[in-house]
Amino acid sequence: MTRRSFLAVGVSLFVSAYGEPIRRVPVESSNLKSVGFDLKTKTLEVEFIHGGVYCYFDVPEDVFAGLMKAESKGGFFQKNVRGQFRFKRISGGK
Repeated sequence: MTRRSFLAVGVSLFVSAYGEPIRRVPVESSNLKSVGFDLKTKTLEVEFIHGGVYCYFDVPEDVFAGLMKAESKGGFFQKNVRGQFRFKRISGGK
């Protein structure tokens, strides 16, 4: 069985190194609007409530899984993603 990228509702503006957009799912959070992950490239894509879509690179799959399971997705993001990985803003934001 082949592992595939996490499928979601939102489609990224960012195209992975393999030429496929990262798909995001809406999440319940006061800070995050949607989240997606590409297993092949280990790219985490986050859309924020107040604007902006960011890609975080070389993110381990277990960090993504932890984010999706976390009761407080914003809190998990602050502690385990922000400042821990290279990133690039790909649209909007402040």
